[in-house]
Amino acid sequence: MTHVYRLLFLLALLSLPVLQTGCESASTKKNNRETTATADGPPSSGLWEQLRRSRQLKEQRMRGRKARAERIARTRERFSPEVTNQMEALWARFMLMEPTWAEGRDEWRSLGSRALETFAENVIVLMVRAYDIGNGVLFKHAQRELVELQDQSIPLLVNGLAGSHGDNVIRDHCKTVLATIGKPALGELQGAFDGADPSGQLAVTGAISRLALPESVPFLGTIATTRGDFRLRITAIEGIGRAGGPQHAVHLIKCLTDDDISVRKFSAGYIGAMGSKKAITPLIRCLASCEAQDFRGREQEVAQNCRRSLRQLTGERFTKSSDWRDWWQAQSK
Repeated sequence: MTHVYRLLFLLALLSLPVLQTGCESASTKKNNRETTATADGPPSSGLWEQLRRSRQLKEQRMRGRKARAERIARTRERFSPEVTNQMEALWARFMLMEPTWAEGRDEWRSLGSRALETFAENVIVLMVRAYDIGNGVLFKHAQRELVELQDQSIPLLVNGLAGSHGDNVIRDHCKTVLATIGKPALGELQGAFDGADPSGQLAVTGAISRLALPESVPFLGTIATTRGDFRLRITAIEGIGRAGGPQHAVHLIKCLTDDDISVRKFSAGYIGAMGSKKAITPLIRCLASCEAQDFRGREQEVAQNCRRSLRQLTGERFTKSSDWRDWWQAQSK
């Protein structure tokens, strides 16, 4: 029976639809879950309500099957029957995670760029669905393959981040794969920023920050010092703190005088690890500003981060800004 179940599972996955937009709609997935939960649970207003909901669920499933069949048909129209048969056979080998799959990947490459792009699209769908059903082995298998197919997968993954169809879970999967790919993904990510909606821009900035590349710091620095959304700016600040060296501290120094207290707080927290002595005087001034406001509101949090970064940069453990200033002036003579 184990072999029968395995075959049925394989046949179900072989019918995966071609990815049309890079990711499934978060709202569609949520509605599906809510409808299923309601229909399968106890009736909320009697037998007829339960039957009505069951009928709606059945109709929804039928529409989903019809849509999948139409997508599969459109995909097959792009290729000859011979190529389609080869792709389906290779997909079966991929799903079985054969030790010789590298040879199968080369065979798929020989079918041309369109076939390879179709493969990458389906692997992304597989990654998302494997996560949904809790199949960690298949999920990791799909992620590794997307790294191998980076020329085809990078544009699709970036689209999953920047497009309005992505949800936070899907976007996090895309970020993880792109972070593994690393530097080759940077240009595509930066190019997608301006055309994305606010949530997409936040996701793209998060992906760039996760790359932790020094080459990304000028781009992140522009966002940190000029953009209005504080979440976007904080994400960029985190990326600068991870990737930047002493020469990049200028971006966070500018943020130490920002009107937004969250921007000041995170800048003061990350700047110490960058190792720039040029940040000492701005940090002392920022600490003095907190003291002048009697640590009202969240100023105490900013002050704590200033002290922490000053200790990282100097090795000293003063508390008041005046003590830091006197010590630093003595060192500078």
